[in-house]
Amino acid sequence: MQRRQFLKNSVLLSAAGLVGPAVISQTVHAAEPSVAPVARRRFVLSQTYKLNPPKGSHGVVKLWIPLPVDTAFQQMMALAFSGNYKQAYVTTNNTYGAKTLFATWPDSQGELLINVDIDIETADWEPLKQDALKTWQAPEQIIYPLDVKPYLLPTAHTPVDGLVLETARKITGNEQDPLKKARLIYEWVSSHMERDNDVIGCGTGDVAEI
Repeated sequence: MQRRQFLKNSVLLSAAGLVGPAVISQTVHAAEPSVAPVARRRFVLSQTYKLNPPKGSHGVVKLWIPLPVDTAFQQMMALAFSGNYKQAYVTTNNTYGAKTLFATWPDSQGELLINVDIDIETADWEPLKQDALKTWQAPEQIIYPLDVKPYLLPTAHTPVDGLVLETARKITGNEQDPLKKARLIYEWVSSHMERDNDVIGCGTGDVAEI
């Protein structure tokens, strides 16, 4: 079983403006993190995107590149990108306000290239080992913050009824504690799923199809 490791997407604290055409580059530096940099590590995540539109396609090509989320255990220190795009900038223009690097090319013909370097600083963050949740108990009535509620709503690819709900109930059984439910689902996914290297990217993201 191959477990997938996820690097959570990071927030860029300031948005870059439009970038001119031809072969261009830009570097954006984030503000200093509010969390004390204790036992931190530094990484540079380098990505190269060479787009190959389907034969016969034409018109403007658009690419959204997700950026890591700024958290207590991870900050993006800088973002640099270069390529032959017409424009490229950081945006949050999506349903969840997630930061992405958005690039466009005027036409699908010819080479479509963008290189991205993300400078990330991380710190070990293990609440369970630090007993941060040792005394926590689920309240009788859970009231979710307003900024959390949008992530609990169903989408076209992540329904919360039908087969998905039925499977979730089989996995969690009679457990009521939300943290323990999450652990049961995590362990089920780890035991029953594996990476299919024949699938481009991460597939369609349709949880019901899985």
